[in-house]
Amino acid sequence: MTKKTSIVLVSIIMALLLCLAVFSFLPDGFDYGEYNRFYSPLSLIQKSNLFTDSVEVKYSVELGEDVDAKDVISTVRARLNKAFGYYGSTITLENDVLTVVLPKTAASEDNSNLLSIANQAVCAGKIEVLASGTYDTNSVLLSSEDFARAVTKSYVQQGTHFPICEVTLTKEAAEDAKYHLSSGQTYYYFVDGVSTYAAFYQNGKIQLYSQPGAQAHNKLIASYVNAGVIDATFEKESHQALPHNNAGLIFAIVFGVLVVAGWVYLVARYKALGLAGILSQLIVAIVFIVFSGCVHIELFNLAAYIGAIIVYAAITALTAVTFDRIKNYAKEKTFASAKYRAFLDGNKFNLIAHGAALLLGVILWLIPTVVTAPLGNVLVYGAVLSFVATMLLNRIFVALVTPLVEDNAYSGARK
Repeated sequence: MTKKTSIVLVSIIMALLLCLAVFSFLPDGFDYGEYNRFYSPLSLIQKSNLFTDSVEVKYSVELGEDVDAKDVISTVRARLNKAFGYYGSTITLENDVLTVVLPKTAASEDNSNLLSIANQAVCAGKIEVLASGTYDTNSVLLSSEDFARAVTKSYVQQGTHFPICEVTLTKEAAEDAKYHLSSGQTYYYFVDGVSTYAAFYQNGKIQLYSQPGAQAHNKLIASYVNAGVIDATFEKESHQALPHNNAGLIFAIVFGVLVVAGWVYLVARYKALGLAGILSQLIVAIVFIVFSGCVHIELFNLAAYIGAIIVYAAITALTAVTFDRIKNYAKEKTFASAKYRAFLDGNKFNLIAHGAALLLGVILWLIPTVVTAPLGNVLVYGAVLSFVATMLLNRIFVALVTPLVEDNAYSGARK
């Protein structure tokens, strides 16, 4: 490959990557389908109030006898997480006032419906099964106390998809159901006394149907079963929009400065080789944005942001170590031989480092706090992308820029 060909290819790739990066950040850039009703990759990341506006809803609360406020907060948080994907919502209960803060997302229907989401999360959530479509407290066959756990499923009948919440009964309730319920008979279930839809009994389980296409409602019903009933009375006091502060912008600027500084360092120290590292990092950044959006990162807060900085620093450091090896080996060997030996020498360390980072990320991701989970989330994706960048992409782009490395670029280097 000639120098001219290398320059043309590097220029084309750089231009394409920069254009793709710009469009990936635009709210209406590319349409990636209707996964979770979100559309563009940046918008798919549910952000904390560091980066986006929020809605605050306050409720006056009257707790039932022996009800712990911590249990109420835990139940509301679990419902918001499982039913609506709001993992890191701020929820407090002080002086008999429950405050719920939900960050806005790119989905306009969710933004306009945040009050409704909050209301559904703080209701009692008591589910009851009756033989009649008319509610009567004396005719309840099964109630939330009889439910052990629930999973969401889909049932297809004559081409129509019905979302189903399949509830496993407790051991005692399952025994009683054998004598009081009939398989195939239509029953009805009510949520807090309001008729919802049909229910069917089969083999110790109750299938709670939702309207066709109502997957969101199906998740909500399952969250009521799994999170439990709230023995409290809520009355909305107020709700208001909370504009985000400038911390997110400040962090974004700081991160941008760090990235540019890293690129300047790579080019200043390694000349044409530095371009190879920049191209790898551009690809990794774009893939991270798009992929994290498509799999729906639930919370991108300060902890996740710090994780992104750690990942970027690791990629830059590992790239620099490899390029230093190339420079040193090129003093005594051909450039082609120096490249091969440099990457070969780093294989073992790279495998160990990325394996450890991946394991740490998984462990943190499984710890359910607003610090550990987002940080672990980013570290898992970052470990995979860093491995790809340092073990594969750097090899490809170093080969691409090889014709740009002059004979005197490194003392004794020969192409």
